[in-house]
Order: sequence, then structure tokens, then C-alpha cells
Amino acid sequence: QLAKIVFSNSDLLHQLNSILHPAVFNDFAEWCKQYEKSAYVLKEAALIYETIIYQKLDKIIVVAAPEEIRVNRVMHRDNVSREAVYQRISNQMSEQDKIDRADYIINNDEHDLIIPQVLQIHSILTSE
Repeated sequence: QLAKIVFSNSDLLHQLNSILHPAVFNDFAEWCKQYEKSAYVLKEAALIYETIIYQKLDKIIVVAAPEEIRVNRVMHRDNVSREAVYQRISNQMSEQDKIDRADYIINNDEHDLIIPQVLQIHSILTSE
């Protein structure tokens, strides 16, 4: 599994990111051209601040959840061990740093309703 290899070797992770991120960014730029008349488009990226992507975006929305919930979700989604998830997390900026830099935050903590938060942000973005 590629994730197991690159998340345990920072040089390989950097090499993979240097290949992947420019290609993904170019693909996204081409995709955005189809929606130029839209009020906004969304870009999903786990590594917003770890790359230069954030410099090209007008606003940042961080979807935040407590660490234990995030870890359990990734374990379930990717069928990986807790240790593997923490290895991935160790290569990312802290959740709090992302929250501190965000323009908007969606709390995905299994208590707060998601849709009202999304609709509020949508309302703000479409009124600008």
C-alpha cells in the first residue's frame, strides 16, 4: 500500500507530493473554468496549508472534529490501524492551527448539525 510506504518516509512523501500536487492543482484550475459564472467553487484538500494551495484560494473552510472521531473515521474508511492514522496525522498541520487560520469552520463532531452550518456559509459566500 502506497500510503504505508510514504507516510513512514518523509523523503518519499515529499517526492510524491511534489509530483501529485502540481498535477492536481492544474486539473482543478481547468475544472474551475467550467464554472466561472458560479458564485463559488469548492476545493477539497487535506493539505491546504502544507502546500501553497491556500495562497490561491479566496476563503478557507475547515471541517473540524475531535481527534478521536477523526482517527476512528479514517480507520474505518481506509481499514487501517490506529498507528497508521497517527502516522498520517504526524505529517499534517495540527487541527488547531488549521482552525486558527480558517475563514469558516464547520464542526463535524457528531453533535452539531452540519447542514445549517453549510447553509450559513453558503449564504455568506453568495452575498459577497
